[in-house]
Amino acid sequence: GTPNDYLKWASRNGRYKKGQPLVAVLGMRKHVVQRLNYLGELTAALETRGFAVLPVFVSGIEAHVAVREWLADLPIDAFVSTMGFSVVGGPASSTKPGHYHETAADLLAKLDVPYLVAQPLLMQEESEWRERGVHSMQAVVMYDLPEMDGAASTVALGAIKDGELVAVADRVQRAVDQVEGWVRLRKQRAAEK
Repeated sequence: GTPNDYLKWASRNGRYKKGQPLVAVLGMRKHVVQRLNYLGELTAALETRGFAVLPVFVSGIEAHVAVREWLADLPIDAFVSTMGFSVVGGPASSTKPGHYHETAADLLAKLDVPYLVAQPLLMQEESEWRERGVHSMQAVVMYDLPEMDGAASTVALGAIKDGELVAVADRVQRAVDQVEGWVRLRKQRAAEK
């Protein structure tokens, strides 16, 4: 189905009301198939704060197609990627960092909504993250490449624990706080900012 089909379903099932703040959450299809919980935890936390969530899942390199074809004409208030990397090229673009940043920036400018990255550390154990911070390669994927595209904020949701990618509750709340703040700022008149 399409995002519009999902929104119709969500309206019929009480998960979306016209005028309710809508957050598009981009995730890796692989993580849905693997039944990783962080996507559901982020969605539940956003819904608890009054946001409707539009889930969009891709394999990786086609994220820009999802943004251009599916999100550009929808009434979203924020775009959250749980993937990191660049919007154009995804994991494949990491061999040419910044190569497509102008294309990505133009694409995101057409959305005209805050773009945030909220993802678990895909290459790092939670204990190492807590002890030493974000590993340099993970930082490139999660901070540097999205920042070149125009990400307004990035939050590490969790890391690998006991062999599984897990979210940490206070980090999920931090991500939702960031989304809430950016959406509130976006809706304020310029004179109020």
